[in-house]
Amino acid sequence: MKKQTSVIMVVLLILCVISAVFVGCYQDIPADTAPKEYVIQYADDSGMHQITVTDGMPYSLEVLPTKAGYKFMGLFDAQVGGTQYVADNGLSLAPFTDGKDIVLYPRFKAEEYKILLDYGDAISSGINEIVVEYNGEIPYLPAYLSIADKHYMNFVGWFVNEGYYSEGIKVCNEQGMPLMRFNSSLASKCDTDKTLKLYAKFEKAKFNVDFYKPDGTLITKKTVSYGEDLSKVANGISLNGQTVLTWSLIPNGTIFNSIIDQDLQLYAVDVLKTFETKFEIKNCADNNGYNYNKQAGEADDRRRHDGFDIVSLTVNNVEKTQSGLFTIPVKDYPISMSLRVLQDLSNLPINGSEATLKDLPADSFDGHVFETNITGKKIGKGAYYIKTTFKDGTFEESNDVNILDGKRKGESFSIRVPTVENKEISTVEVTVIYEIFTGAPGVMGIWWKEFSNWRCTTKLYFT
Repeated sequence: MKKQTSVIMVVLLILCVISAVFVGCYQDIPADTAPKEYVIQYADDSGMHQITVTDGMPYSLEVLPTKAGYKFMGLFDAQVGGTQYVADNGLSLAPFTDGKDIVLYPRFKAEEYKILLDYGDAISSGINEIVVEYNGEIPYLPAYLSIADKHYMNFVGWFVNEGYYSEGIKVCNEQGMPLMRFNSSLASKCDTDKTLKLYAKFEKAKFNVDFYKPDGTLITKKTVSYGEDLSKVANGISLNGQTVLTWSLIPNGTIFNSIIDQDLQLYAVDVLKTFETKFEIKNCADNNGYNYNKQAGEADDRRRHDGFDIVSLTVNNVEKTQSGLFTIPVKDYPISMSLRVLQDLSNLPINGSEATLKDLPADSFDGHVFETNITGKKIGKGAYYIKTTFKDGTFEESNDVNILDGKRKGESFSIRVPTVENKEISTVEVTVIYEIFTGAPGVMGIWWKEFSNWRCTTKLYFT
């Protein structure tokens, strides 16, 4: 029995020694007390971001995630639902305990904006402001507004910028129906307090005006704004090539001269009378000199001008009486004139490659050039002079030079007729001057050449 007890004691002693050795070895290994770090990733409008967090410690975001038009609500571990890790102020809701790298998802809520309605002169509906969310639908706004003392102004909708007429960003139409969501273009127009003002806008009512011949044949149609003057609206409308001057509401009826304030059917009454005439052509001078009397009757000069009628004169709003005098039939339309080019100037001797611009001396004819007042001017490319004499004996003059420069055959261009309001015309004298270069083979085949200046004139006498 004692022998068994001794064996047991020896075994126990050996086990104690082994345990002590193991305990000693374990105590010699230093403990790993360094904090563990992990990475949190998330993304927003500006790109991908990450922060380093410590296991068991709270954390925060240095910069809050952003999304245009939206407010940051926090970071979650799922795009929908899930657990919130970070609050809207960027602070974690609890120490980090996941023990691994994770991806979180920012969540946003649409910002609220206030829309203020400015009715201007229109009658208010009582709705002055509404609240909308960014990228949200805009509700129907007040429609079919009116201005008490301006019945002719039609409501066209709600706009971002103020003013009567339809310009700028149109948000709602005349029916109040929104034409867009509250998008970035509207948000960018808001004040710093996220307030947007919309303005009620109006434009003049539009009417359809149909223009007819006296027999009821349609000439043209136009869309006209309220209040426009008929003379401007109908300007340029012609009948058989002649401008219509007056209109009536019925064929051959009373002249209509009111503003446009309704849909109309108008019938032509008077047309602009025109009179076209050729000039009396006189040779003025050739390169032998500029004395008007010296060369006027030279036969060869006149022969060389045959067929060279350069321009004709068209007179508007005149009628020729049986006695040969002229009258102005429509007093509201003054006399006007134009010249029409009759020749292809590029193929005529006029202004040829050898032609020169000649200074006309002041003493050509009693201080004037060929009975005009174009003193000291140049006529190489044509000039005109008009003298209007009134019944009280006074007169007015006008002139211009280089009138044929660049003109083509068949082209017409206006010339200014000097008139004075409330003065009756007695005569109108029109003079056109130009230079022609001519040449012909002479003796022994030697060519001669000559520059000659020509005066074309006509005079109209009025009753």
